[in-house]
Amino acid sequence: MESRRLFMLTEPPQLEIRHQPIEVQAARIKDWFIRNGHDMVVPPRYKAKEMAKAWNVEKLEPNEHSDLAVETSALRNSLINEVTKSVRENKPFAVIHRDSDRLKQANDDIGHWFGNISIRRSACELTNILEKIMIEKEIQLKAAVFVPSKSTDEVTAAIFGDEKDINILLSEFAKYEEKPIRVPGYDYDFSSTTSYIKSTDEKLSDLLKDTQERLAKEGDIDQAKSLWYEAVDIAQRNAHEAKDQKILKNIPPLVDLMRMERGQFDNIIGKVFNGTRPDTKVGGMKKMLDVLHSKFFGSDSPIYRKWNVELINGGLEKLEEIYERVFPKENIPVTNNV
Repeated sequence: MESRRLFMLTEPPQLEIRHQPIEVQAARIKDWFIRNGHDMVVPPRYKAKEMAKAWNVEKLEPNEHSDLAVETSALRNSLINEVTKSVRENKPFAVIHRDSDRLKQANDDIGHWFGNISIRRSACELTNILEKIMIEKEIQLKAAVFVPSKSTDEVTAAIFGDEKDINILLSEFAKYEEKPIRVPGYDYDFSSTTSYIKSTDEKLSDLLKDTQERLAKEGDIDQAKSLWYEAVDIAQRNAHEAKDQKILKNIPPLVDLMRMERGQFDNIIGKVFNGTRPDTKVGGMKKMLDVLHSKFFGSDSPIYRKWNVELINGGLEKLEEIYERVFPKENIPVTNNV
C-alpha cells in the first residue's frame, strides 16, 4: 500500500493520456494497476470455462469485461444442489457479493471503455483475494464466482466446505480493506463495496431450520432453493445499502452543493429548459431537482431521498433562489412545456 501511495504522489499527473486513443489509454491504465501491485487477470479456475467443468454445467458464457461466468439457470441449479448437500451434512455455506462504485460516473464522464476497466478491476481483485487466502491458509473450499444474470458490474461468490475453513476465509477476507484507488491523470476513484453472509447467520436461522427439517422428513429441495435465494438477496442488499451509505457520507448538503456550484447549475438547468420559463414554479423546481439528481448522481436513490428531506426542512428557499436566477421574469417568456 505504501509503494502505491508513493507512486501516486511522486509521478507527475499524466493529463496528456486523456488525448490518446482509447486502446492506448486502456493499456496504460491496466499497466499502471499491474505495476502498483494490482491483479488485472482472473485466476484460471474462476474463469467461465473452468467454472463450467467444476460445477458440471455444459457451458457457461464469460462476461465480456471480466472473464467470469454469467449466471445461468443451470449454474443456479448446480449451486442449489450443493446447498442441499451442505444442509444435509450440517455444513454451512457463504455468499459474498461485490458491487462496483460510481460506474455511471465512469461511463458518463470518461467513457464506457473506462467503466469496463472498473468492472474488470473489481472482479479481478475479488477473485485474487479468494485465491490468495486459500493458498496461504491451505484451506480447501469449493467456490463458484459469477456475474448475476441481470447485472454487469456486480459479482457473487458462493463458498462451500467445512465450517472451520469457511470461517478462516471470511475472517481473512475482512482484513482486506477496500480503499479507493486513483490512477494519475483521471479524476475518478476506483472502488467497490462488498458484503458477505454465512448460512448460519441469525438472519437466516429460521429458514435454515425449516430447510433442515423438510430435507430430513421429505427430501424437499424447494426449501433449499429458498434458503439459497434468501442468502444471495441479503448479501446483495447489504452491499447495496453499504454502497449507498458511502455515497451519502461524501455528499455535501443540497443547499451547500448548490452554493458551491452556482454557475454550473445555472448553465445546466438553463440548457434543459431551452431558455423558456416553466409555467409553474412548483413544476419548474421539481424538474430542476430531477435534472440535478440525474446529472450529478445518476440513479443513486439515497441522494434523492436525502435532498428531498432537506428541501422539506428549509432547502426549498435556496432552490427558489436558483429558480428565480435561472428564469428571470422580465427576460424569459412563459411556456407550457413542463
